[in-house]
Amino acid sequence: NVFHDLGFPPAEAAALLLRSHLMLSLRRALDGFEDDAAAATALKVGRRVITDVRRGRIERFDLDRLVTLLGRAGIVVRVTTSRAAPRRRAA
Repeated sequence: NVFHDLGFPPAEAAALLLRSHLMLSLRRALDGFEDDAAAATALKVGRRVITDVRRGRIERFDLDRLVTLLGRAGIVVRVTTSRAAPRRRAA
C-alpha cells in the first residue's frame, strides 16, 4: 500500500487506498458519458463535482459519496475483507 509507505497509519492507509480505487473507477465511468454535462445530469451532481473527479481531488470525496456516485453511474461496488497477516517481530 503506497499510503502506508508514505507514513500513514495502517487504518488510514487502507481507507485512502480504497478511496483511490473507487475514484479511479469513477473517473473511468465518466469516460462513458458524452460530456461532463451529461455525466453531471446522470450522477445528479453539479459540473464542479465532475471536474473534481477528473482532477483526482480525492480529499473532496469520502467512501460513502464515491459508492453513491458509482451506483448512479451504473457501477456495482463490492468490498471484500480479510484478516491481515500476523506481523513478525524483528529479531
